[in-house]
Formats: sequence, C-alpha cells, structure tokens
Amino acid sequence: NRDGQVIRLAIYGRDVTEQHQAAELLQISEARYRLLAENVSDIIVIVDPQERITYASPSAMQVLGYTEEELKATPLSSICSPDSYAAVIGAYASELTGGVDAMRSVHMLEVEVRRKDGVGVPLEVNLKFLRDDAGAPVSVIGIARDITERKSVDALLRNREREYRALVENSPDIVARFDRRLRHLYVNPAVE
Repeated sequence: NRDGQVIRLAIYGRDVTEQHQAAELLQISEARYRLLAENVSDIIVIVDPQERITYASPSAMQVLGYTEEELKATPLSSICSPDSYAAVIGAYASELTGGVDAMRSVHMLEVEVRRKDGVGVPLEVNLKFLRDDAGAPVSVIGIARDITERKSVDALLRNREREYRALVENSPDIVARFDRRLRHLYVNPAVE
C-alpha cells in the first residue's frame, strides 16, 4: 500500500522433479557407457568427417602407443597404411552414395595401422556411420580388435600345410585318403 506495508505476496513455482530425474538418469547412463568404453579390450574411436579422432578409448592408446592428445592431433592417413586408408575412404564413399540401406550398414574391414614406434598392427574394424537428422554422416564410430596373434597363427598353419603337402606329394610311399564310406579323396603322385 501507500504506507509501504505488504498486503499481498505472490509466489510462483514450477515442479522440476522430472527434469532432475532425467538429468540423474542421463548421468547414470553416461557413467555406464564410460565404464564400458574405458575397460573393454577392443579399441573404440570416433572420427569426424575431417578425419580427426574426436574420441579414443584407453585401449587405443595402449595398443598404438600414443597419448590421447597425440591421437587426436594425428590425421587418420598418418595412422593407417596407404591400402588401409584407401579402404576406409572407400567405406566412407559408399556411405555417401549408398542411400537408405547404407544408413543401417556396418562396414567390416581388416586394416593395418602404425603404432607410434612405426610397427604395423593388423586390426579387424567394424565401422558404423553416425548421421544427423537429415541423414548426412557426422562421424564414424570404429570398434577394432588387434588380430596380430590370429594372423600369426594363420601364417603358421599355412606354412605347416605347405610343409606336409610337400612331404606327402614327394614321398615315394603311396599316401591315400578316404572318407568314412571309403570314397577316394586324395592319393599322392607315388601311385603312378
């Protein structure tokens, strides 16, 4: 009133319980994903359209020998071998021209990357393109696994197979192979 006395008081309020609950759930979800990404042995990277690494899991640093800052500052073309870089760019090009089906696709590639010390590391990579609302690729998420050991075992098996084949084919003794029904599967040249 005119005497300076308060005669009415207006209080406005808004219930923000839902917003607080949503923020809490988001924090819990982010913590779960961070826990997964930081403790999985597979390499996880996110690369933007300018070929810059915007995220790299700790396993990426462990396998490649770079710090997170070094990985983020190193262009993809410097990390991948030339053939592997061409394969990744080819996957990107097919995404740009692939239409609706490409939006759901995952590209699986075998690539070779160079560790910081220059040593090549074979990786099996699954690439998934993340898109904006208009469908344009905004980044690529790559999940990769070091397949050095598998490649070594494969090479060893191929070498052993060559050795045994040479041994059997050059043996003066007859070597034959039959299935369970006694059908002839193989016989070495000594039979001639």
